Formats: sequence, structure tokens, C-alpha cells
Amino acid sequence: MFIRISAVAAAGFATAAMLIPASAADVQTGRAYGFHTAAMGACQSADWYVYIEDDKTVEGYASWDRQRMRATLSGRFNDDGTFQLQAKEMGGQRTAVVKGRAEGDNLVFTLSGSGTPCDGHTWKVPRQSYGRVEVSG
Repeated sequence: MFIRISAVAAAGFATAAMLIPASAADVQTGRAYGFHTAAMGACQSADWYVYIEDDKTVEGYASWDRQRMRATLSGRFNDDGTFQLQAKEMGGQRTAVVKGRAEGDNLVFTLSGSGTPCDGHTWKVPRQSYGRVEVSG
């Protein structure tokens, strides 16, 4: 099961690299992002959904196993376009780290610390935003 969180965490983000441009000046905050990562070896495919706050913190989740399993994602984008996200399996104890960077219109990230075959795999995904999310109230 944790192989799934690893695939999800590695695929997406913390998943996040895909969410921002190559430099801090280009980081588009206040936006929601979603993307899909294909299976890689023993790692399952995953769907990623994240939101970048105005202060460049990132919150979201990744899901796998036909959306039956999820991990929360939290972290931050750095001024140099790199990011690090912590993944925690919902309803479980497993954790992982997703480290990555923005490369042009893509995010490149690697999963580690999950103890699964997904550790060390690197994914490259195009950044796609749902647009600016305005909050009122």
C-alpha cells in the first residue's frame, strides 16, 4: 500500500514542482493545480491536487488505487524554484518526502523515505493550473 503513497508523492509534487515556474519571481501563488502521474515500475499511477498559498506554502493531496488511498501533502516552494513536500498517508502511519524543482513548464520531482520501490524514482510532469482561486468572506 505504501508503494502507492510513494508513487503518488513522487509523481506529484510535494508534486509541487509542476505547480510553479522556474524561479521564485515566477511562482504563481493563489492557484490550484492538478496532474496525473503514470505508473512507473512497481509504483502505481497517482492523481495530485495542490494549492500554492501567497506565502508559497503548499497544501494538497495525492491519491492512488483508483482514489481509494490518499496522502496529504504539505511543504513550501523556495525562492530558487525548488520545493520539498512532506507526504503522510491518510489513515496510516507511513510518510515520505517529495523533493523537486520547476523546469520551464514542467515539474521534476523525486520520492524518498517511503521504504518502497518508488524511492529514488523521478517524474517529470507539465504544470497545469486551474487558475487563480479567490477567497471571499
